[in-house]
Amino acid sequence: GASTTIANYILPDYLGCFRKSFPECMIEMTVNNTDLIEQAILYNEIDLGLVEGPLQHPGKVNSSLFMKDELVVVFSSSHRFFGRSQISLEDFRGEPLILREKGSGTRKVFMGAMDMDHDPLKVVMELGDTEAIKRMLESDSGVAVISLSAVHREVKSKSLAMARIKGCPMPRLFNMILLKGKYMSNPVQEFIRILDPLEKPAIVPAP
Repeated sequence: GASTTIANYILPDYLGCFRKSFPECMIEMTVNNTDLIEQAILYNEIDLGLVEGPLQHPGKVNSSLFMKDELVVVFSSSHRFFGRSQISLEDFRGEPLILREKGSGTRKVFMGAMDMDHDPLKVVMELGDTEAIKRMLESDSGVAVISLSAVHREVKSKSLAMARIKGCPMPRLFNMILLKGKYMSNPVQEFIRILDPLEKPAIVPAP
């Protein structure tokens, strides 16, 4: 199983590599937010999970680093922020904000980075799909905070742009989680081996 950002933008290449080693294996992948992937692991419904946010029950699973990532502010190429590599927190708070749904790893990391004692955020929409958020951004409906990994093509084509919030870094880790004590079949062990090289950065052009 994998959380949404990982499933859509990271995992396909790894699944292709796995299929070359085990062409006879039927792959069934559950895609959901971090909380629900963790729940599926705890209920022994899936063999392994790749997640992007803090866990609810870290003591019940084995967790290891899969990849480093970063959240950035994303907006349309016609937005007033276009051309900036950094924006102030004050400017960011003044923009209509499109958020991921509650339970998503992206939202957890973002909310954890924000100082909520200051002016509230201007949240205008919550969506459970990063692609839907990007389409809204292309229509200049506001700004969003999403993964570097999720905007590679759009930044390259300049249909979207991104910037960082000055003084407010938002690094995060993608982790692989396994149920403690669970037996792993040979195909699952091979897939874990394919995922093994650690600390791979998200490859996205810098703004």
